[in-house]
Amino acid sequence: MPRRRAKYPDHVEHPLSQVVLHSPFSPLSPSSPLYPDGIINAQWLRKHQDLVPSLFVPFYMLDPNPDTAPVSDGKLKLDIAGIRTALAKSGYRTKLAIVLIADRDQQQLFPDEGAHERLEGIRKGAGLDPKTVFYVPPPPQESDADVVEAADGILSIMFQQATEYYRDIGRHARKKRGRGSVPPPTVPPTSGTSHTLSTPGWNVRYDFKTAVFAEFRQEMDVALRSYEQCYETLVGPDVLDAIPSWSPRWNEARLVADITAIRCLRCLLWIGMPTTAVRRWQAHRDRIRDLVDRRGRGTSNYGWEAWEARWATVMAQVVERANLAPFAAPILATYILPEKAVLGERIEPWDMLHHTGHWYRVAARHTAARRALAQAIPEEDRQTPDSWPASRVASRAFTYDTYLCPEPHEENGFSHGAVIVHCLMAARSQFEARGQTRSAAELTIQAAGELLRMKAWDEMLAMLRPVWEKTSFRNEGWWLVVEELSWALRKAAVQAGRGDFVLAIDWELLDRSRLPGWLAVVSLAVY
Repeated sequence: MPRRRAKYPDHVEHPLSQVVLHSPFSPLSPSSPLYPDGIINAQWLRKHQDLVPSLFVPFYMLDPNPDTAPVSDGKLKLDIAGIRTALAKSGYRTKLAIVLIADRDQQQLFPDEGAHERLEGIRKGAGLDPKTVFYVPPPPQESDADVVEAADGILSIMFQQATEYYRDIGRHARKKRGRGSVPPPTVPPTSGTSHTLSTPGWNVRYDFKTAVFAEFRQEMDVALRSYEQCYETLVGPDVLDAIPSWSPRWNEARLVADITAIRCLRCLLWIGMPTTAVRRWQAHRDRIRDLVDRRGRGTSNYGWEAWEARWATVMAQVVERANLAPFAAPILATYILPEKAVLGERIEPWDMLHHTGHWYRVAARHTAARRALAQAIPEEDRQTPDSWPASRVASRAFTYDTYLCPEPHEENGFSHGAVIVHCLMAARSQFEARGQTRSAAELTIQAAGELLRMKAWDEMLAMLRPVWEKTSFRNEGWWLVVEELSWALRKAAVQAGRGDFVLAIDWELLDRSRLPGWLAVVSLAVY
């Protein structure tokens, strides 16, 4: 596990007064990338999700031989004692529980009475609480159902212990917030060049921690309230507006706002509030749009469209990971009806939570807008900054929004078409699964247009051929759509060397009874 306290920096002279050491992930520690005024980063999340367990559970097989069992049990006690000592030295509150497993021969060698006495001896010798020692009895020869039942019971008790762990550290975070004071850093920052995190910034940090711990306890309504409080303080005038615009710290705070909004969406979907989740998605987008407009760079650039596309993709992924029953087979709904809490309000169609295909299509549209704005970048801005004078670099710094996207001289090398095709194909699969054939065909044609720009002829031919052969546009008289589809497929067939497709397409384009006259004339000339 990571160190509980950070080391005192070697390059700083040790003061005569008492030194206060903090966590390596705290903005109070000079070794932390957040020092001295950062809010929170992914390292803290990784600490609690991957590095510091709430409950450490080793498994041990009991020795079935009565002659060697006392020796093996003694070694087991020493091993458990060593684990307890290591956990105590770490400084964390991680709980310890052990699982003792008996094999199929254990029942004959140790009856139930003997097994109980043996377990009590191990527990007392290791100094464990009775609630933290679990025994898995030997299963019958013909079935393992008893093992599954025992495992479910163990997991249920362990979940309660893990919940208590996160309740304790969550209570500790709330107490720190209630003090209303900023703790002193290990080393004061250099005067005149930097400052420590403000009190509202610390409140954001404590609220985020409290929400995460509530999420670990699966108390989503409690987590949602803490996340909302964290978000409102963060995007308010005391935190984000107080940070210099477009600085690295400002971008970090903006990222924390995005992450907090994502976690709010997850909590809302968990507690069954789909329409509120959609409105929350829209509210964050509008809030960030207003923030970016007020801070000088505006939303008429490729950086904003890149964020819009990312935000729509995030919504698609959150909905997909939520595994909502109406969107799963066999229902496959196109949208979810609003919850009872908003039924009395005026609800617009876009307030409904639509399936992931809708959000992927939105992401594709914004990526296409991003490409158009990237292609409009002046030629002088496409050059590498190394060839520019300092005045030019300074003036361009406030022109483009490069939050989570490349610099202007790298943007044109970004594969916009591949991203658009990926989003369109992800959307098409969802529309097809729900029988929305026209929308699926439209998305296929749009994806084929992107492949046309990329000159991926074989992929384009394979994508358009099923639509051209099975489309219902002919029976419904949508001849302009048939025309567009035919010409696109014909171009791909020519480049791919498929003369049979060219002949079949030209035969349809020559049909004067269905296609416009001017189209037939053009077709004859080309043929």
